[in-house]
Amino acid sequence: MRLSFSAAFFPVFATSLLAADTNWPQFRGPNACGVMEDAQPPGEFGVDKALAWKAAVPEGISSPIVWGERVFVTGMEGGKPRMLCLSRKDGSVLWTKEVPAAKTESVHKVSHPVSATPVTDGQGVVGWFPAFGLMAWNMEGGEVWRKELEMPFVVNGSGTSPILAGGRMTSPSGGPGSTRGCPSSCATTPTAWPRSR
Repeated sequence: MRLSFSAAFFPVFATSLLAADTNWPQFRGPNACGVMEDAQPPGEFGVDKALAWKAAVPEGISSPIVWGERVFVTGMEGGKPRMLCLSRKDGSVLWTKEVPAAKTESVHKVSHPVSATPVTDGQGVVGWFPAFGLMAWNMEGGEVWRKELEMPFVVNGSGTSPILAGGRMTSPSGGPGSTRGCPSSCATTPTAWPRSR
């Protein structure tokens, strides 16, 4: 099954960000507050109104993130999680990378095994895939690092996304009571694993 960014979701995102200089690097934006200063979204939007572009992507429920001329989103195709990079200008796929997960996380019927929003600092992009762990790529799609982790047990499926705070990438991805931390950029191999919350 393939889904697309539909008129109900992506047009506001596309039209309010494509002309802006501001990046949207993680879940809920630059400060994780869900607000973009000085944004001017359209008052009305739909299938034929205020639509910059639309792109078909693999199924999943993560949110897209934006840095410069790139849009990143995760999805699942052929039973494998993927990281996708699209052109901010026209939605064309710049690259897609498969995550080597050997199994699939069990989730509630309203959730999805690929639900975590990726994070970027402009040097690299990191994705959290519960059935595998954490993976990072540079902006051109070259793998930088990977960290295989035991799949956490969460009754309804994982609902966390990695974030950037204070120049550090953190992912509460190890189940209750643990976090995974990267002390520098998304494109640098992590040296801190895990620590208690």
